[in-house]
Amino acid sequence: MVVITYLFWFGYVYVLQNDLFFFHPWLDIPLHITGGFILALVSLLVMLMKVPDEERGSLSSRQIFWAIYITLVVGVFWEYYEYWFKLYETNVHLTIDTLSDIGNDFIGGVLAVGAYLGISKYLAKKHR
Repeated sequence: MVVITYLFWFGYVYVLQNDLFFFHPWLDIPLHITGGFILALVSLLVMLMKVPDEERGSLSSRQIFWAIYITLVVGVFWEYYEYWFKLYETNVHLTIDTLSDIGNDFIGGVLAVGAYLGISKYLAKKHR
């Protein structure tokens, strides 16, 4: 997980240093989905560290809510960062970009919860 996070971060820095968002604006979409996925997965893993081993395969609705909530809160703070340190041409572009970025963070969070549930179900079947 740590390696994936470092690869994501170094990839993001590379994109910023080479102004690839200017030439390929669609790069913002997979980066936000991947960021949401990583944030939700890390928050799930942190929450599950306190759960006994026999209960780790299933997630409560509260854990799912918090994983997605943390992802969205970090996404909103990231959008504030983008607003204050980057200038956009028009407010319409800013609103559409912000809403789509937060939506992509949400998609990544939901994919992370689904991946965790799928993998844990597969492993539970395999160990029976």
